Amino acid sequence: TGAALARAMAAFHRYFIAQCSPDELEALLLEARRRLEEADDHVGLAYVWSALGYGVANARGRTDDWAAASEQSLHHSRLAGRQGLARATDLGIALCLGSRPADEALVTVERLLAEMGRPELLLLSRAWLLAMLDRGEEARRDADEAYARLRELSGMRWPDWHLAEISGLAGDHEDASNRLR
Repeated sequence: TGAALARAMAAFHRYFIAQCSPDELEALLLEARRRLEEADDHVGLAYVWSALGYGVANARGRTDDWAAASEQSLHHSRLAGRQGLARATDLGIALCLGSRPADEALVTVERLLAEMGRPELLLLSRAWLLAMLDRGEEARRDADEAYARLRELSGMRWPDWHLAEISGLAGDHEDASNRLR
Protein backbone atom coordinates (compact mmCIF):
# COMPACT_ATOMS: atom_id res chain seq x y z
CA THR A 1 0.00 0.00 0.00
CA GLY A 2 2.78 2.40 0.91
CA ALA A 3 4.66 1.64 -2.30
CA ALA A 4 1.51 2.18 -4.39
CA LEU A 5 0.93 5.53 -2.68
CA ALA A 6 4.58 6.52 -3.17
CA ARG A 7 4.43 5.64 -6.89
CA ALA A 8 1.21 7.63 -7.30
CA MET A 9 2.53 10.70 -5.48
CA ALA A 10 5.81 10.56 -7.41
CA ALA A 11 3.79 10.48 -10.64
CA PHE A 12 1.73 13.45 -9.38
CA HIS A 13 4.91 15.50 -8.98
CA ARG A 14 6.36 14.25 -12.28
CA TYR A 15 3.13 15.32 -13.96
CA PHE A 16 3.94 18.96 -13.21
CA ILE A 17 7.21 18.75 -15.10
CA ALA A 18 5.61 16.98 -18.08
CA GLN A 19 7.12 13.59 -17.28
CA CYS A 20 3.85 11.79 -16.62
CA SER A 21 0.59 11.76 -18.58
CA PRO A 22 -2.81 12.33 -16.97
CA ASP A 23 -3.74 8.76 -17.97
CA GLU A 24 -0.68 7.27 -16.27
CA LEU A 25 -1.25 9.44 -13.21
CA GLU A 26 -4.90 8.45 -13.00
CA ALA A 27 -4.10 4.72 -13.28
CA LEU A 28 -1.55 4.93 -10.46
CA LEU A 29 -3.87 7.00 -8.27
CA LEU A 30 -6.79 4.61 -8.77
CA GLU A 31 -4.60 1.63 -7.88
CA ALA A 32 -3.37 3.41 -4.76
CA ARG A 33 -6.94 4.43 -3.87
CA ARG A 34 -8.11 0.80 -4.09
CA ARG A 35 -5.33 -0.37 -1.78
CA LEU A 36 -5.80 2.53 0.65
CA GLU A 37 -9.54 1.88 0.86
CA GLU A 38 -8.82 -1.76 1.71
CA ALA A 39 -6.40 -0.61 4.42
CA ASP A 40 -8.81 2.12 5.66
CA ASP A 41 -5.92 4.62 5.35
CA HIS A 42 -7.60 8.03 5.49
CA VAL A 43 -4.38 10.05 5.38
CA GLY A 44 -3.32 8.36 2.16
CA LEU A 45 -6.83 8.65 0.73
CA ALA A 46 -6.83 12.40 1.40
CA TYR A 47 -3.67 12.73 -0.72
CA VAL A 48 -4.94 10.46 -3.50
CA TRP A 49 -8.31 12.20 -3.77
CA SER A 50 -6.57 15.58 -3.81
CA ALA A 51 -4.30 14.47 -6.67
CA LEU A 52 -7.25 12.95 -8.55
CA GLY A 53 -8.99 16.32 -8.31
CA TYR A 54 -6.21 18.82 -8.87
CA GLY A 55 -3.97 16.65 -10.99
CA VAL A 56 -6.39 14.65 -13.14
CA ALA A 57 -9.84 16.27 -13.19
CA ASN A 58 -8.49 19.83 -13.26
CA ALA A 59 -6.04 18.99 -16.05
CA ARG A 60 -8.91 17.60 -18.09
CA GLY A 61 -11.13 20.61 -17.46
CA ARG A 62 -13.62 18.56 -15.41
CA THR A 63 -14.22 21.06 -12.64
CA ASP A 64 -17.22 19.27 -11.16
CA ASP A 65 -15.11 16.11 -10.82
CA TRP A 66 -12.38 18.26 -9.26
CA ALA A 67 -14.89 19.59 -6.71
CA ALA A 68 -16.16 16.09 -5.93
CA ALA A 69 -12.62 14.79 -5.48
CA SER A 70 -11.78 17.75 -3.23
CA GLU A 71 -14.83 16.98 -1.11
CA GLN A 72 -13.67 13.36 -0.80
CA SER A 73 -10.19 14.55 0.14
CA LEU A 74 -11.65 16.80 2.85
CA HIS A 75 -13.80 13.93 4.10
CA HIS A 76 -10.77 11.68 4.50
CA SER A 77 -8.73 14.50 6.04
CA ARG A 78 -11.41 14.89 8.70
CA LEU A 79 -11.52 11.13 9.32
CA ALA A 80 -7.74 11.25 9.78
CA GLY A 81 -8.08 14.10 12.29
CA ARG A 82 -6.53 16.69 9.99
CA GLN A 83 -7.86 20.03 8.82
CA GLY A 84 -7.26 19.74 5.07
CA LEU A 85 -6.75 23.43 4.31
CA ALA A 86 -5.19 22.86 0.88
CA ARG A 87 -8.11 20.66 -0.10
CA ALA A 88 -10.57 23.33 1.02
CA THR A 89 -8.77 25.86 -1.16
CA ASP A 90 -8.94 23.47 -4.13
CA LEU A 91 -12.64 22.94 -3.46
CA GLY A 92 -13.27 26.69 -3.40
CA ILE A 93 -11.63 27.20 -6.79
CA ALA A 94 -13.33 24.15 -8.31
CA LEU A 95 -16.72 25.42 -7.11
CA CYS A 96 -16.08 28.83 -8.69
CA LEU A 97 -15.24 27.20 -12.00
CA GLY A 98 -17.81 24.39 -11.95
CA SER A 99 -21.49 24.08 -12.71
CA ARG A 100 -22.84 24.11 -9.15
CA PRO A 101 -25.08 27.17 -8.71
CA ALA A 102 -23.17 30.02 -7.08
CA ASP A 103 -25.56 30.28 -4.12
CA GLU A 104 -25.11 26.57 -3.31
CA ALA A 105 -21.35 26.81 -3.77
CA LEU A 106 -21.28 29.84 -1.45
CA VAL A 107 -22.99 27.83 1.31
CA THR A 108 -20.28 25.17 1.00
CA VAL A 109 -17.45 27.73 1.06
CA GLU A 110 -18.94 29.57 4.05
CA ARG A 111 -19.28 26.26 5.93
CA LEU A 112 -15.58 25.59 5.26
CA LEU A 113 -14.63 29.09 6.38
CA ALA A 114 -16.52 28.59 9.65
CA GLU A 115 -14.77 25.27 10.16
CA MET A 116 -11.24 26.35 9.25
CA GLY A 117 -11.02 29.94 10.27
CA ARG A 118 -10.59 32.40 7.46
CA PRO A 119 -7.84 31.23 5.13
CA GLU A 120 -7.26 33.95 2.57
CA LEU A 121 -7.33 31.74 -0.54
CA LEU A 122 -10.72 30.38 0.48
CA LEU A 123 -11.89 33.95 1.20
CA LEU A 124 -10.97 34.83 -2.39
CA SER A 125 -13.20 32.02 -3.62
CA ARG A 126 -16.00 33.33 -1.42
CA ALA A 127 -15.52 36.81 -2.90
CA TRP A 128 -15.60 35.38 -6.43
CA LEU A 129 -18.89 33.61 -5.67
CA LEU A 130 -20.32 36.81 -4.15
CA ALA A 131 -19.44 38.64 -7.37
CA MET A 132 -21.27 35.96 -9.35
CA LEU A 133 -24.31 36.64 -7.19
CA ASP A 134 -24.08 40.38 -7.98
CA ARG A 135 -22.89 41.28 -4.47
CA GLY A 136 -20.00 43.27 -5.89
CA GLU A 137 -19.25 45.66 -3.03
CA GLU A 138 -19.01 42.85 -0.49
CA ALA A 139 -17.02 40.76 -2.95
CA ARG A 140 -14.49 43.53 -3.63
CA ARG A 141 -14.07 44.38 0.06
CA ASP A 142 -13.43 40.75 1.03
CA ALA A 143 -11.19 40.12 -1.99
CA ASP A 144 -9.05 43.20 -1.36
CA GLU A 145 -8.64 42.28 2.31
CA ALA A 146 -7.71 38.66 1.57
CA TYR A 147 -5.39 39.67 -1.26
CA ALA A 148 -3.55 42.22 0.91
CA ARG A 149 -3.06 39.61 3.61
CA LEU A 150 -1.75 37.06 1.09
CA ARG A 151 0.73 39.58 -0.33
CA GLU A 152 1.87 40.41 3.21
CA LEU A 153 2.34 36.75 4.16
CA SER A 154 3.82 35.34 1.00
CA GLY A 155 4.31 37.89 -1.75
CA MET A 156 2.56 35.57 -4.19
CA ARG A 157 0.87 37.17 -7.18
CA TRP A 158 -1.22 34.37 -8.67
CA PRO A 159 -4.29 35.31 -6.57
CA ASP A 160 -4.56 38.29 -8.94
CA TRP A 161 -6.49 35.80 -11.07
CA HIS A 162 -9.31 35.78 -8.50
CA LEU A 163 -9.44 39.57 -8.46
CA ALA A 164 -9.43 39.64 -12.26
CA GLU A 165 -12.47 37.35 -12.30
CA ILE A 166 -14.26 39.58 -9.78
CA SER A 167 -13.41 42.70 -11.81
CA GLY A 168 -14.64 41.04 -14.98
CA LEU A 169 -17.95 40.13 -13.35
CA ALA A 170 -18.29 43.75 -12.23
CA GLY A 171 -17.69 44.94 -15.80
CA ASP A 172 -14.27 46.44 -15.04
CA HIS A 173 -12.49 44.75 -17.93
CA GLU A 174 -9.52 47.10 -17.80
CA ASP A 175 -8.71 46.07 -14.23
CA ALA A 176 -9.30 42.41 -15.10
CA SER A 177 -6.88 42.67 -18.03
CA ASN A 178 -4.26 44.46 -15.96
CA ARG A 179 -4.43 41.82 -13.24
CA LEU A 180 -4.16 38.95 -15.69
CA ARG A 181 -1.19 40.62 -17.35
